[in-house]
Amino acid sequence: MSCECSLIGKIILGTPLKIWGIFLLLVYIGITSTRTRVVSLIRLFVIPIVLIWFNRNISFSPEGIDFFLICLSVGLVVGLVSVYKVPIKVMKNARAVELPGTWSTLIIILLIFVIKYAFGYLHATNPALASQYLFLEASLCGLIPGWFLGKSSWYLYCFSKA
Repeated sequence: MSCECSLIGKIILGTPLKIWGIFLLLVYIGITSTRTRVVSLIRLFVIPIVLIWFNRNISFSPEGIDFFLICLSVGLVVGLVSVYKVPIKVMKNARAVELPGTWSTLIIILLIFVIKYAFGYLHATNPALASQYLFLEASLCGLIPGWFLGKSSWYLYCFSKA
């Protein structure tokens, strides 16, 4: 009896183990974000920097780079607006802030994984089709890190004003 895997099964089974390791790490980060936690000033910027770094190998046209930067800026503003009323506790001596728990980080991190996974698969299996969606990829790869960057920037601003 032969077992035929569906396309999704083949895609999942063909995914390198390191990708599943990244997925588990992202889920861990997202779950820890659901609880109140103390975050150092440096750690505030780890997620946005890593997300921007993950996008380094996207082959944008000059217009695509402009669009990416515009979306990064829009994401930054949305991130700022989304947390400017969130109560945080500044811990000057520890150079950290205490942030309330939120489910949005887990949701956004999982969204990022799915988006990057889908575009990675598309680039690997059908580069011509993937190239038709570069503006969509550029916008998502700009908006999401921008959102995290905006949140982190607001927390840093609150720290500096305390």
